[in-house]
This record gives sequence, structure tokens and C-alpha cells, in this order.
Amino acid sequence: MKKRIGALLLIVALAISLGLIPAAPAAAHIETRPFTTDLIAGQYIDVGDVRVWNDTTNLYVQYVVDAPWVVTGSHLYVGKTPPMWSAPGQLPYSPDMQKSPSPGASYNPTTMTYTIPLLEIYAYQFVGKGQGKGKGKGLVPSDPGVEPCQWVYIAAHTDASNTRTEQEETAWSDGTQFGTNWAMYFEYHVQDIGTILQVSADTATAELSTNEVHSGDYSVHLATGNGQTKGTGVEARIAIELPEETTLDDIQSISWWVYSVTGYPPHIDITLDVDGDGTVDPEDMLTGEMNLNCTGAPKSIAQLETEIAYDTGWLQTFELTSGDGFDEIDDNTIFWVTKMGSGNLNAPSGTLADWKSGDITRITDPEGEMPTAIITGSAKVIKIEIELDNWVVESEVYVDDIEINLAS
Repeated sequence: MKKRIGALLLIVALAISLGLIPAAPAAAHIETRPFTTDLIAGQYIDVGDVRVWNDTTNLYVQYVVDAPWVVTGSHLYVGKTPPMWSAPGQLPYSPDMQKSPSPGASYNPTTMTYTIPLLEIYAYQFVGKGQGKGKGKGLVPSDPGVEPCQWVYIAAHTDASNTRTEQEETAWSDGTQFGTNWAMYFEYHVQDIGTILQVSADTATAELSTNEVHSGDYSVHLATGNGQTKGTGVEARIAIELPEETTLDDIQSISWWVYSVTGYPPHIDITLDVDGDGTVDPEDMLTGEMNLNCTGAPKSIAQLETEIAYDTGWLQTFELTSGDGFDEIDDNTIFWVTKMGSGNLNAPSGTLADWKSGDITRITDPEGEMPTAIITGSAKVIKIEIELDNWVVESEVYVDDIEINLAS
């Protein structure tokens, strides 16, 4: 299963195309990488797409129809409970928004976009007959507001017209059938935008950017920044939670594209739960970085600073030059235990394949810190982080097109 995250982010995919995983996506759906389902007319004709994304304030539902079809009208249901009534006129949102307290609909013949505040998404109960919200009949709202990681139910209806044949059809977003006709709804997981890009101090930066982009419209700009004294542990990261029950054995490869401005490129942290107790113990994190995974490794960061191509273009993962063989994290990548050892060269270390094997004799442990019950391939993976820090040098990069390949 291959997942891809454009830096949205990815955002977050996490794909990843994490849209392939039925659990909550680990990467966020944003405007440039929305959740997408087909728009079906007359039960069988694919006339376009319904696209959904959110930011920290609003949910966006966009109809996009393909030529020669055009939109001639639309109705929309977004709620915390599944829709019950399939008559389009009973759905709470329409282009003029007369039946909704939430303004914000833009319209042209091929694209229709609704903007709905997250705080004004309701649970609904259908009472009696009639249209509208809050009128004592029809869809009666309650319990306003949704938060990240909650599911909402969406039924997108449109009237579509074929400009060549003059064919007129009703269209619904593809999904689960409801009501007394062939109306359909689908589920959308409200994305947690704020927890994907993280910093450990106000001086650091983790943000979407259009300054340097490998593909699409955005990359992620990471910087430890603004003259902060090196060695203070300032961090900026992309944190990606993986689907539940992902294990270390499942990780086949991980890669990203990086544009280096200054300093040391990002490393990867894999957070585990080796003993399944729900807490991060000293042995529960592995780190992989360039100085142990590059041509001629190991190298000092000072040496790498003389070899890294700054402000000249994009390289993949730990590459010093394009095609040098360090373009992805795989079973041959060296990882060390993040919270052990007096520095990465003294921590317990081995290739990813060594750690998956569970064979302690394959692990180099200069200071004898690794317990007998070591990391194995069955260890649960909680998250991965692509992280920049200033422990050795102030750093700034752009990251794009993260790809995670899982076996399961």
C-alpha cells in the first residue's frame, strides 16, 4: 500500500495517499489535495467530482462537473448524523443559503463551492414535513460544532444539464444510499491541521509555503530559526500518525523531497510502543539521519555542510547528489535509539532490518544500554516525524511529496 503526501500537506496523506485506508487519514485534506468522490448523474453517469477539505475554521464542499455538463442547481447536507430525508429541498444548504445561518457559497456553471463554519455543523433530527432549519419542522438542528478527528456525513445533490444533448439529470455524490430514492451520502473525517505541523519554540517555523515547491502548489517550510542559539534543541517537524495496528514490519519504505537552504537536512523519528503499555519508554523511538546514511558515512555534520547543495534544487531524503542511492528509508537504513547513548554514534544502532529481526546480536550497543527485550518487527508504530533541529547547527529546509509504503 503506497501512500503519498504532497506537501500540502501532505499535507498530511499521508496520499500518504491515506485516502486508501479506511481509518482516519494521517495527512490532512486541503484544497490542493481534497477528499474526492464521484458525482453520479442518473444513477450511472460520472459527471464530475465532489471535493471536500477543511482548515481550522471552515469545511469546504466543492462540486466540479466535467464538460459538457453544467450545474443548474444544488442542495447539500452536512451533519454530525447521517441524513434521513432524501428530498433535495429538505437539505439544509442551497446556493442562496436562505435556509442556512451559515453564509458562503460561490457558484459558476462548472464549479459550486460551499463554505461552512465548523462551529455551525449540527446533528439533525427530522420532524414532520417542510423545509428549513429551526422552524419546528423539517431538519431540526442541535449540538452545534465539530472538532478535528470527528466524522461528518455529507450528501451533495445537484441538477446537471448536458449542453450538447440537453439531457437533464439529478446527480448525487457517490456513497451510501439513503431515503426513498437513490440518494447517497458519504463520510468525511475532519482533519486535524494544527497537530501535523509542530514546533517546540516560537522561534521555529513549520508552515505551508509556496516559495519552493517540488510538485503541486505547496511545500512545508521548516526552520529552527531566527537567530536562535544552536544547541538549544529547537525543533520543527511534520508529525504523521499511522493507521492503528501498523507495525515496524509493515514499513517498506519512506521518502520525501527536500530543498535545503542552510544547515543539516531533516531526520526521521519513528515512535513505537514496544511493550504495548501506551507510554513512550526509552527504547520506543528510532532515529535515522543523513550523517549515518550517505555516501562515505559516517560523516560529521560540519563535513556534510561542505557537501550539501544549498539553494540549488531538490534532492530526495538523504541524497547528497541525485541518484547516489540514499533516496529513501528502507531495510538498509541505519537507525539508532533516540533516547539512549551519549550521541548517535554511541547509542544502540542497526539497520531497520536488524531492528525488525529482534536479534540483539545484530545490534551495535557501545554503552550496553539496550535491554534484552528489544525492538522487534511486531512493535506497534505510533507515528513518524520528519524533523529539523538545531542541536548542532541552525537549519532551514522545504519538504514536499512525502511517500510512505506500507506492506499491509
